[in-house]
Amino acid sequence: MPAILTVTLNPALDVCASVPVVAADHKLHCEDASRTPGGGGINVARAIHRLGGEATALFPHGGSTGQLLCDLLAAEGVPIAAVAVAGVTREDFAVRETSTGREFRFVLPGVALQPGEVDRCIQEIVGRSRRDSFVVISGSMPPGVTPEALGELVGRLHRIGARVVADSSGPALATLARSGVLVVKPSRNELSQYARRPLPMIDDVVEAADDLRRLGRTQAVLVSVGADGAVLVTADQPPCTITAPPGPVVSTVGAGDSLVGGLVLGLATGERLVDAARRGVAAGSAATLAPGHHLCHPDDLAALLPAVRVAPAGARQVASTG
Repeated sequence: MPAILTVTLNPALDVCASVPVVAADHKLHCEDASRTPGGGGINVARAIHRLGGEATALFPHGGSTGQLLCDLLAAEGVPIAAVAVAGVTREDFAVRETSTGREFRFVLPGVALQPGEVDRCIQEIVGRSRRDSFVVISGSMPPGVTPEALGELVGRLHRIGARVVADSSGPALATLARSGVLVVKPSRNELSQYARRPLPMIDDVVEAADDLRRLGRTQAVLVSVGADGAVLVTADQPPCTITAPPGPVVSTVGAGDSLVGGLVLGLATGERLVDAARRGVAAGSAATLAPGHHLCHPDDLAALLPAVRVAPAGARQVASTG
């Protein structure tokens, strides 16, 4: 199987806890606190590992939180390539309100990377990539990572012959699509921000996804649409929707990263794009069945996958807000 390298330039130590009620102006005494590795590509590597594959997680790290991040990944058996930087790795946290089931997610800004640190990350990524290997660039970008640096990275990966899958937001989303990747995977909200308009209908999602694809040489756009699954837009096939059966949603944390993990693992094992996307949607749905940052479980994916349906994209409204 081709090697898989995930890239997380804005990693985090994720803190997850619960309280009965979230109320302003009160000390909220949390329960069930846990700390897990976080950041898009890191969670993609963790999901692939849980599903029986192997991926190396590459990321910058600094300070005690960065060291704990490395230790937690080692404890899970996920191979890492950690690039030491001067700044302290950030923390993010999510709080579940047990009386309502609502989830509150707080994302802190990432530490700025210095130009020399960005260069060292790029050198490490390129040095670990091979022809036909998969490189997953996932998560937000910290200060210091410029569009020019991202474009240079993707260009060098193209010259090697690596296959790039991208999942980011904001200006980085357009930069990566413009640079040309195998698949770009925004959420509907991220795609809406790119398009600068609401996307209430599936047709709206398809149109915006095709605009994003046409920015460069990107071959496919897979848009996650929460409980509705995903919308797949490619250069050579009619757009389609990929939906999983409805079920209980305990937590949506890590669902998008699990989707990317299932997608990339499917591609790496030789599945067609649409079949790998089905696997991704099943993995994303499986991640919603557990609380906190537990990602997908292979038994849940196996149970859900036969019921994941592919259908032509139509004009119906998107039911979910994701």
